Amino acid sequence: MPLALMMVGCVAMPDAFIPQSKRRPLENVNAALGSAPLIEMGDSRARVHIVKDIQKPADNVPWAWTYQRPTLRYTLNSTTNWKLVADYTVPEITLLQTGPVTISFFVNDRAVEQVRIEHAGQMHLEHAIPQDWLRANEKTTIAAEIDKLYDPGNGTPKLGFILTRLGFAH
Repeated sequence: MPLALMMVGCVAMPDAFIPQSKRRPLENVNAALGSAPLIEMGDSRARVHIVKDIQKPADNVPWAWTYQRPTLRYTLNSTTNWKLVADYTVPEITLLQTGPVTISFFVNDRAVEQVRIEHAGQMHLEHAIPQDWLRANEKTTIAAEIDKLYDPGNGTPKLGFILTRLGFAH
């Protein structure tokens, strides 16, 4: 029996693993997300688009809290007929503490629209983006900045609003 155990350890080692030379770069993640880069926070692939100020989205949870200026990055394959689309919520608890808030939306740091929110609830925004604001196959950012943050206390970070979807659609 000891001889049999010693024989088990004598196996040929495979050749070194060589990864494929052609791999899709991370910069081209929009192709994996479909033709329109409209990012839903519940999609685990959303994380590759987040630049800053969005809590790490939980898998299978369709929303995420933001901080002051949530920003996402995309690469568009064309510059024509795009509109900014946002689905978000300002909870009542925020407005009770802060009073009315204003959220400003930006594409490539250009102001798109300001929305003043006086009542809690779900919001939807669609706004056409001028073609000359965009560059095909280059990084494009969308940001949404809230003027006042909700402080949940207990040393936790101050929060902005709840983001469900943010991106571009035709």
